Amino acid sequence: MQNSDGDTQAAPRGLEQVADTWERLAQIDPLWAVLSDPDKRGKRWDVNDFLATGRAEIDSLVEELRDAHLSGFDAALDFGCGVGRLSIPLARHFSRVVGVDISPTMVETATRLKGDADQVTFRVNDRPDLAIFEDAQFDLVYSNIVLQHMDPALAVGYITEFYRVVRPGGFVVFQIPSHLTEEWLPGGSDGQVLAEPLRRAALEVIEEPPELPVASTWTCSVRIRNVSGGAWTQDLTNQINLGNHWRSENGTMVIADDGRARLPGRLGPGEECKLEVEV
Repeated sequence: MQNSDGDTQAAPRGLEQVADTWERLAQIDPLWAVLSDPDKRGKRWDVNDFLATGRAEIDSLVEELRDAHLSGFDAALDFGCGVGRLSIPLARHFSRVVGVDISPTMVETATRLKGDADQVTFRVNDRPDLAIFEDAQFDLVYSNIVLQHMDPALAVGYITEFYRVVRPGGFVVFQIPSHLTEEWLPGGSDGQVLAEPLRRAALEVIEEPPELPVASTWTCSVRIRNVSGGAWTQDLTNQINLGNHWRSENGTMVIADDGRARLPGRLGPGEECKLEVEV
């Protein structure tokens, strides 16, 4: 792999998967990939409405930073910037804003959406660190709805880098999942196999490659809808998962239970969720 500065490097396997996934999503529907509102899928996000969500978020953040006495508003870093939803409004408060993302298509889209906001620049960073920046470069490092999409070891590495590139007196603000919420926890029952009438699902693969090279891996994004007449409820023994099998051309099972991703604790009739499973 070659980084944005032209240096050849060996990327961690998990990072390559993150890069491939987000580049595919960026090419299909970049705004929806950033904010996956079910009603906006299929390039139905209005750009102005989309960017307005970023302005509201950043205005609230900046108010908190002022109350906390941020020492300066010179430079801000938006990690995992996507199409610039947060980077662009950050430029209303900071003299210089840099957005970094692992997807070249996201960066290209962000550069187009920023218009004449010359104080904002976007860079591709496909490294497991932020070595493209020197120490103590930013008054603020901000990252939202980004770190949960990668292996925890990668996320910890990036968080460590956040603290390296922030200036003394600056702020690092980031979001990570801290625990499973109620909707993802199993119920209290035990050993209740899902009844046959409830075993009805509609599955939609967001993008399916024509082929996969031998020994390669691929992160498959799938939208799952409960089309049965009752709720799917996880229990302590029989979990409900998205999974995949491999079959030969004649239909013979080659690999069973290759990848697995658990569904929410409860999914009612007609409800849907989106999961990613590595195959």
